[in-house]
Amino acid sequence: MDLSAGSPRRPALAGTRSLDQAEAVTSRTLAFTELAAERAKARIDPGRVAVDLTDERLDRILEQIGAGDADYATFRRTASLAAIREIQTIRAIVRRRWPERTSPFLLSVRQSEKRTAS
Repeated sequence: MDLSAGSPRRPALAGTRSLDQAEAVTSRTLAFTELAAERAKARIDPGRVAVDLTDERLDRILEQIGAGDADYATFRRTASLAAIREIQTIRAIVRRRWPERTSPFLLSVRQSEKRTAS
């Protein structure tokens, strides 16, 4: 987080006296916090499998990532948003469904445009 002299978050955070207060300011400013993401990740059942990860749900997750102007996401971040602990699980699902959207470490959050023959 940018807390340089010109940052709009600096004055808001300057008045905080606890981590909870700083998290509340960050949440209002950015609409999310890494602490909230880590708490959610900690609540994931270690034995959970991705049975309910439909193509539609995975598309929504990738759209959510892409809404922040990202073109690619790590498998770790995607697995976290899908509430799946095992990165290998999300990697296998995405590679099986959309092999053209994957590289060894990243997946494209944008669907490939179909090219038409001219």
